[in-house]
Amino acid sequence: MNIVDRQTFLLLPAGTVYAQVTDAQAGEFGAVCIKGETVGAEWYEQRLIGEFAEVDSAAERIEAVEAMRRGESRTPDFETQRRDGLFKADQLFAVFEQADVIALTFRLTRATFDAYRDLGWPIDD
Repeated sequence: MNIVDRQTFLLLPAGTVYAQVTDAQAGEFGAVCIKGETVGAEWYEQRLIGEFAEVDSAAERIEAVEAMRRGESRTPDFETQRRDGLFKADQLFAVFEQADVIALTFRLTRATFDAYRDLGWPIDD
């Protein structure tokens, strides 16, 4: 993983996996995202927490979260991008290298088998 400044980040290709540095002194990072296209001084991103399928507004997003708090399931949408227009000129980004992304993929796969099989949830072997 490398840390880059905003100017460097904007030059990176779509598909780059990253997290914004939220506190450089404490080594803290925000959500893991996939960078989309750069458009001027902004970019599109996909947060790996996912958006919600068929949610088009902040009000609908709040309603979806409230429904999940009541125990209702919502399907995450891992393809929808949104524009990141809230940035600081001095923002830093932790950029995952290819080996980091591969390691993360393997870890998530292992977690799927470890946790969900023990819960009795069906998974494909």
